[in-house]
Amino acid sequence: MTVATRHVSTFAERFARRFDSAVLTERLREFAGGHSIETDHEPHIIAAVEWIARAQDSTGSGGIARGYAVAWNPYFALRGWEPAYPETTGYIIPTLYSAARALGDPSLAARAYRAAEWELGIQLPSGAVRAGILGRPPSPAIFNTGQVIFGWLSAHAETGESQFAGAALAAARYLISTLDDDGMWRRDNSRFALSYSTLYNARVSWALAEVGQRLNMPAATDAAARSLAHVARLQRKNGWIPSCCLTEPARPLLHTLAYATRGLLEGGRVLEDPELIRRASIAAG
Repeated sequence: MTVATRHVSTFAERFARRFDSAVLTERLREFAGGHSIETDHEPHIIAAVEWIARAQDSTGSGGIARGYAVAWNPYFALRGWEPAYPETTGYIIPTLYSAARALGDPSLAARAYRAAEWELGIQLPSGAVRAGILGRPPSPAIFNTGQVIFGWLSAHAETGESQFAGAALAAARYLISTLDDDGMWRRDNSRFALSYSTLYNARVSWALAEVGQRLNMPAATDAAARSLAHVARLQRKNGWIPSCCLTEPARPLLHTLAYATRGLLEGGRVLEDPELIRRASIAAG
């Protein structure tokens, strides 16, 4: 393809995107005042929770499915509900407990409990939580471990059962042991992630801070502070958090940036560190 042809092709693509009917419809809607705002959120919350319940029922284990493939998924070699996913099951547990209280539905708390028990059964001997989905060869994952800690802490707070506190403490000891001196996790990151582009692990630091506060583990508090200080040192003056993506550091995903920002915010709240909260505010702005 010649340079001239390439420019024509690029212009045609931009023109098509600009005048695509769906884009024009959205622009007209914005001009007219945007989408209508639904004032009653409860029906939508109920629908979302019901979807989570179906995702849990589909696995038959207590874990919650990674997702639903409308078409054939060649990676998982299936169509429909995918296998149970430890990472997202972990942070769905607090959501189910919150929904149980908000909606007055104890069955949701029972679902949260089953999910937390399932996580106990698949915790690795090191205290780590495995990467990926069930059915694949197990390997430890720093990020997943932090997310499941949230679930165990929530289950412990709701039930008082020591098994959940014990699992959270074991996971925290594992995270502390793998944290480098400068406050960055370079080992045992997901096999899908680059070892040097994981500042989204700030959300793991928040989990460690919670363990330190709720379960009286000073070493977890210290590790959380060290890790979040590392993120803050690397953050740019305009708020940008670099090296925050699974595979393309220069083009991070929005949700990994959100992980890092919330890690700074919530970690700063738990550690009572106003500078970390300020850093989160800059990133969000």
